[in-house]
This record gives sequence, structure tokens and C-alpha cells, in this order.
Amino acid sequence: MNENAQRYSESLLTPTQEETLTVIEEILKEQGYCPTMQELADKLGVAKKTAYERVNILVRKKYLKKEPGRARSLVILKNVSNENNVEGDNESNI
Repeated sequence: MNENAQRYSESLLTPTQEETLTVIEEILKEQGYCPTMQELADKLGVAKKTAYERVNILVRKKYLKKEPGRARSLVILKNVSNENNVEGDNESNI
């Protein structure tokens, strides 16, 4: 796989990653703030470590941004529905 193809495939979401991002978006809409890793894990039906790993993948793929060492510090950079970049004035803090 050439470098451009690899970058493209790394930017796409798997169904599991899409589900994780969708659940984060839904919790943000319902609560008005970010879920904890435990709340996210409970909603997804997975272990807290698994939720943490999924969030880190979404951060690496630039769908989320987080501030290390700070609880509830996720920011949605791209959403699932249209994968539009929402960074900047329209950042969704969660």
C-alpha cells in the first residue's frame, strides 16, 4: 500500500469506531458535557480500558482531541454523520 492509500485508510472509521464516536456525540447532546470513560464504557457495553483505547484511536485519526490529565476534556473535531471538520469556532467540547 502506498503512503497516500495508507493515510486514507487510516482516516476512515471502522464500524466500532463510528459507534464510539456516535455514542460520544449522543451523550454530549443529552447531557451537555462529555462522558467519563466509565460512562462511555457502560453505554458501549465494554470495559473502561476498551473505551479508553477506542477514544485514543479516534484522537490519532483526528476525530477527537483531548487534553491529557483533564477529565471530560474531549473535543469533537469531525462528526460521524458527515465527517465534516468542526474544528475552530464550532468545536464541540465534550
